[in-house]
Amino acid sequence: MEALLPALVACLLAEMAGRVQLTTGSYAVTRPAWGLCAALLISTTISLAVGAVGGAWMARLVTYEARTLLLGLALLMAGATILFRPKADQMADAPKGAPLWRYLATQLGDNSQFIVFAFAARGNAPVLAALGGLLGVMLAASLPLLLGNDFRRLPLITLRRASGMLLVLTGLWSALHALELI
Repeated sequence: MEALLPALVACLLAEMAGRVQLTTGSYAVTRPAWGLCAALLISTTISLAVGAVGGAWMARLVTYEARTLLLGLALLMAGATILFRPKADQMADAPKGAPLWRYLATQLGDNSQFIVFAFAARGNAPVLAALGGLLGVMLAASLPLLLGNDFRRLPLITLRRASGMLLVLTGLWSALHALELI
């Protein structure tokens, strides 16, 4: 459980008002919810499985302190990208093409993949890290489907800033703990 719940929360925060969530919101206008959920589930599983396998491989190469530092840097970088790109751009029109490919292109190399990589390496539990990340991304991305038109009224910039600050502070704590400065 060391990897499941923290990965869930970190990925949920990292995807709040992120590209995957906004893509889902723009597709929700023209596509059925079940199709979007299926495409999102497939693409997220592929993306996070790649991160989890990489984390399991990394766990064998470095010490626990280095893995804790890696986790701190992953959270810090995810929070920093959210804070330095605070504007959550709503798509004006529904995107063209299949949602599966759009989601895959959006998620490969995304913050959630790096977070799952770091949790899989640190906790030495890649399956739990990937499952927690999958739940977090699915929760964040399904929010536009659940809220419908009310999603556009959410204060997305405030949500992004709060999520970014939480990730930065947690990342700093983890990195400083790994360096034995606290």
